[in-house]
Amino acid sequence: MTMQGNGQQDERITGDHKTEPHPTQERVAEPRANLPLQPDLSWSTGTRPGVGAHTGVEAHIGADANAGAVAKVGSAAKPGDHAKIGNAAKSGGNAKVGNAVTPGRNANVGNDADAAANVGSRPLPSSSVQAPHDRIQHAPLVAEGKRITGPVMLDVVGTTLSRDDARRIAHPLTGGVILFARNFTDRAQLTTLTEQIRLVRDDVLIAVDQEGGRVQRFKTDGFTVLPSMRDIGALWDKDVFLGTQAATAAGFVLASELRACGIDLSFTPVLDLDYGQSQAIGSRAFHRDPRVVAMLAKDLTHGLALAGMANCGKHFPGHGFVEADSHLAMPVDDRPLDELLADARPYSWMGIALTAVMPAHVIYPQVDLLPAGFSRKWVTEILRQRLGFAGAILSDDLSMLGARAVGDHVAAANAALDAGCDMVLVCNQPHEADKVLQGLVYEPSRLSQRRLKRLRPRGKPLSWKKMVRQEEYRAAREFLATHLGAPR
Repeated sequence: MTMQGNGQQDERITGDHKTEPHPTQERVAEPRANLPLQPDLSWSTGTRPGVGAHTGVEAHIGADANAGAVAKVGSAAKPGDHAKIGNAAKSGGNAKVGNAVTPGRNANVGNDADAAANVGSRPLPSSSVQAPHDRIQHAPLVAEGKRITGPVMLDVVGTTLSRDDARRIAHPLTGGVILFARNFTDRAQLTTLTEQIRLVRDDVLIAVDQEGGRVQRFKTDGFTVLPSMRDIGALWDKDVFLGTQAATAAGFVLASELRACGIDLSFTPVLDLDYGQSQAIGSRAFHRDPRVVAMLAKDLTHGLALAGMANCGKHFPGHGFVEADSHLAMPVDDRPLDELLADARPYSWMGIALTAVMPAHVIYPQVDLLPAGFSRKWVTEILRQRLGFAGAILSDDLSMLGARAVGDHVAAANAALDAGCDMVLVCNQPHEADKVLQGLVYEPSRLSQRRLKRLRPRGKPLSWKKMVRQEEYRAAREFLATHLGAPR
């Protein structure tokens, strides 16, 4: 347990992305960069007059450069060479997106570019971010005139944005921000923080682990203390209909309160089975029976959807059987594939109700020697192809000890994307987040961008003042209080 600055205790092992010291074939088949991808040429000094995106001449970030084309990121590319984002241009120099480049110089995509124009960012409130400049200077990644969602989700250090927080969020490879208990003191402060984040980037996905039970980041100043999923499962054992109603009510209350404070997504539901032995899962699981897990999870996601929120099932194919906690160790589940797939049946049974999936940092050696989240066998061949999952796949926190099986944070991020993940999470180690942003090799695809787009909330959220007067919200809270003892 660690004590937050606001006096709250935050468990180091109670949820995903949770060690808090402070703070395929399908991928091959996807169009790797046939978007076409073009940086905004208004800030680029690496193009020659008369050489541009003419018909039949494509030299885009992440795309093959045709003969005679000039790479738009500031260095010439040889015929057939890739000019990948974050990778060296084959013609002799890395090109920095958003900065003037001299061929042959090393430069990383999206680092601070003092010579760059102010593209894709807005001023931050001076009261919240102390910085020598009033704008974070990064050029966005764009495709067909639209900004691309970056593949990295990271966190912020405290209750307001620092200059370094803002710099990382403004990086073109950043696509999301995850919040923790340390980022919360009260609702007003939390709402201000999410507004600050959107002043830097209005397109980032803001997420949190707000499952209920022991994994709930925000519990005070009006937030409903939600029951654990095990408690909802126990209610289902007594009365099936009360259990399903409770799951829907919990999802609706959870999503309504988060969206009223500017948060887009909660990493829920937990689809692990309750074997009664996992240190990491425990009461976070609904039930031992995968049929009950699937039904209650679907009811919970229905409640989320009623408030306009997507969902993310975790931890594929299952973390409930192993005792070790992947935050602190490298769990190994040595069961055969058929038993593992029996645990994973909720992922199939939920069907199109499941928006996203998070794989486990667990090794299943009878299938692959890599943890599931870094395994093409698990992510692409089994989850995507065999089970037919078409939603987004997000890695678990790369700072967890279970991720060290594939190397450092940069190696883990690249391995997760290569396995088929759409986004990677880097939490609680901002210096490692910087390394990932500098060292990641990323090739955007249309399919991945569509999957990530589906994570965004739908509809305009109610303000907290209007929400607490909403009839459906009041009825859902009353139901949880009556049947599960949640405070009114």
